[in-house]
Amino acid sequence: MHDAPLVDLYNYELLLTGVERVGGDEGDLLITTRREQLENYQTRWLRLEFASTKDIPLDPADSYDIVGGMLAWRVLKEAGTVQFLQMASNARGVPLLDWQVRCPEKFTSFKMDPASNVLATLAPVNK
Repeated sequence: MHDAPLVDLYNYELLLTGVERVGGDEGDLLITTRREQLENYQTRWLRLEFASTKDIPLDPADSYDIVGGMLAWRVLKEAGTVQFLQMASNARGVPLLDWQVRCPEKFTSFKMDPASNVLATLAPVNK
């Protein structure tokens, strides 16, 4: 059985750091271990000491969007193509993924909403 005051303190610390508690967080880890992990995460974040980094060569002429841990950009060399990169997070167990989506027509700009699984493109209309 977990010590209720420590659980309350842990929940309060999560709230202060803006970290969400995920389902299954209770697991086998002791509350003290989880608090130590949270403290280490926050310390690394404040010092900008990331577990991993990835350099991405981007063309200044491309269009970009970054939302909710996803980076996307229009690939100028391949008209109608958007490249996606899901940024990795060791702390949250999120893998690095990348893929492309071909759109049916050439477009000038785009926006995405990963939470809604939406990609909207803007294209000129020929009259």
